[in-house]
Amino acid sequence: MNRALLECIAVREFGATEITEVLTFFGGDPPTCVFCGGPIERWDHLVPVTKGGDTVLGNMVPACSKCDDSKGDAEFEQWAVGAAPGSPRSREIADVEQRVGKIGEYVAKYGYEPRSPDQRLNEEELRQFDLGARISESCVRSGLR
Repeated sequence: MNRALLECIAVREFGATEITEVLTFFGGDPPTCVFCGGPIERWDHLVPVTKGGDTVLGNMVPACSKCDDSKGDAEFEQWAVGAAPGSPRSREIADVEQRVGKIGEYVAKYGYEPRSPDQRLNEEELRQFDLGARISESCVRSGLR
């Protein structure tokens, strides 16, 4: 529920033009997962929606399901070079540091920076958002989803 609330206030500007731009930036024929070089199956938020990430150029990258599932809401740099099951390092992907560097160049080129709810909303909207978040947390604690 919290993710749904965050998605409601997130920016969503990622269509065909942006997809083409990302694929051109990372190159490859065919394009591959930016984390491991496997086949693209999904688009991943570098900064997860749960941490204020938007669906925009500079935050979206092509990924395989193994990397996307393993990364979850972790910071991409720490996850990629860490020992988490399914991370590029744990799968012995040889050029992990190079891949992380290229992703960093991508983020820098498009200047993406996540914004917290209090940076996105006016005072009244923030009160409503906070109420929704508290209700969501209460539902999770009581076993409702």
